[in-house]
Amino acid sequence: MKSNNLKKTPVSSWRWLIGAGFALLVATTVALSNLSWVRGHLQAAKLWPQPEPFTELYFTQQLLLPKTAGNGPVSFSFTVHNQQGVDVTYPYAVVLARSNGQAQTLRTGTLTLHRGEARNVAVTATLPAGTTKAEIAVVLPNQQESIHFYVGTQS
Repeated sequence: MKSNNLKKTPVSSWRWLIGAGFALLVATTVALSNLSWVRGHLQAAKLWPQPEPFTELYFTQQLLLPKTAGNGPVSFSFTVHNQQGVDVTYPYAVVLARSNGQAQTLRTGTLTLHRGEARNVAVTATLPAGTTKAEIAVVLPNQQESIHFYVGTQS
């Protein structure tokens, strides 16, 4: 009489392991091939992270911003970097706000930037006579963004 307790041989264990590995490989391949389909449905349901469009506005050489003006012009530059994902036209204004509350537009302009493009804008302006302290701001009105620094005149 034969015994029902058959021992598995190492060869049959390896066959099972190879079969399981192959099944896992097939399942992973199928899952990855459907990833774009799944991602598309998750994006449509707004369950997948969406890119955040934004605009970078910064002084190009922050450490070199003028501190005093004297009788000569003040010079500085700023950079606008389009990260909106589409081409954008940026109107901008450089505004001087004096300590007495008066504001004066020193310069206006428009930049059209392709998506991902950055552009440096050099500005040279003369402060009005009698200005003892002022804020100079660069404003992107359509993006509701601005940057500023303070400058005073030498006595």
